[in-house]
Amino acid sequence: MSVRSCKYIEDGMVADPESFLSQNVLLVPAPPPNLSLSPIRTFDFDALGNRHFAGSPNGSLTAYYLPWAIDSGYHIILEKNMGAKLMFTAQLSGCGVGYIRAGDKSGAVRVAHHNIRNEEGLTDHGLMQESLSSYQSSFNRNDYRLSRTHMAYIFGVYHKKKSLFSSKKWRFYTQKIRQTGLGQYEILEVAEL
Repeated sequence: MSVRSCKYIEDGMVADPESFLSQNVLLVPAPPPNLSLSPIRTFDFDALGNRHFAGSPNGSLTAYYLPWAIDSGYHIILEKNMGAKLMFTAQLSGCGVGYIRAGDKSGAVRVAHHNIRNEEGLTDHGLMQESLSSYQSSFNRNDYRLSRTHMAYIFGVYHKKKSLFSSKKWRFYTQKIRQTGLGQYEILEVAEL
């Protein structure tokens, strides 16, 4: 696995996440949730063109990881000064994600990943919207899931945005993608959440 790929990803995401995500697809696997693991994990990525596939969990890129499970909701608390400047979600193909900032000056942010099903066992956009309604911002299934080939990721970056009035804090970015073939993806949109 490639230390160079991990450095390229971390440097690009911290420097200019929107530009980096507009040119690169980061594919993060969705291992089964294990609540005994730390939310801060190490990742290793292999590059194939502009696609970066996360592989071994014993890599050189340190990031928070927000898991998911069917008909469940998970959250993690992102803090500053914990050694991780990035946060990854598992692939969103029907889930919703939301975040809320702490009311104090700690810089902490609670990020949630919900997958709520209806009685038929299908993801329920309305129920997920309702479950994330108390969050400052959310990104739900109907925001990205136009067809079965459409999916998204949410990435968190702890950095200083290029602005005279902003300070260092966690910022969140959506990357909407569409699978065009086996291992082939098209980037549809990147935006700050």
